Amino acid sequence: MSLVEILIALIIGATAFFPIIKLFQQGIKDSLHSSSWTQAREVAKNNIDIVLALPFANIARGDNLIIDKNSSSMFPHTEKIKGVDFIVSCKVHDLVPLCSIYRSNRTGGGVTNHYCISSKLKGITVTVKWQGVGKQLDYSLVTFKSDLTEGTTADIWQWGQPTYH
Repeated sequence: MSLVEILIALIIGATAFFPIIKLFQQGIKDSLHSSSWTQAREVAKNNIDIVLALPFANIARGDNLIIDKNSSSMFPHTEKIKGVDFIVSCKVHDLVPLCSIYRSNRTGGGVTNHYCISSKLKGITVTVKWQGVGKQLDYSLVTFKSDLTEGTTADIWQWGQPTYH
């Protein structure tokens, strides 16, 4: 083999080698990106579970107003996982009124009742933000919390008149 043949072989090898290295780099980058999404989802899920475990009265409508049992604000806060800062925030909104119809069967015929539940259902959105590759990313989870066991009969009110069948 001559020196020219060896140089040509090296050039061909290098030309094929660099795109393969780029593929490996992209694969690692995609893996890290996917990992951060998975971590953000877990952070959001864990925070939703914490909020749902709190008493209904501790969950106030608004941004970041949820209070833990020690009377301190829980949101916003930052969780650091594998060198990535995940900023967690929470928004609560009342979902009132929740109206529906139910049918009861009484002797001699059925009765259709309409009812609404006021101030006993809240929507909870937990949002996790973090710095991705070149841009800020966010992930949100939405759930609902109800409190149908406490309160007065004024919280559940009739809507319309019962219809007898």
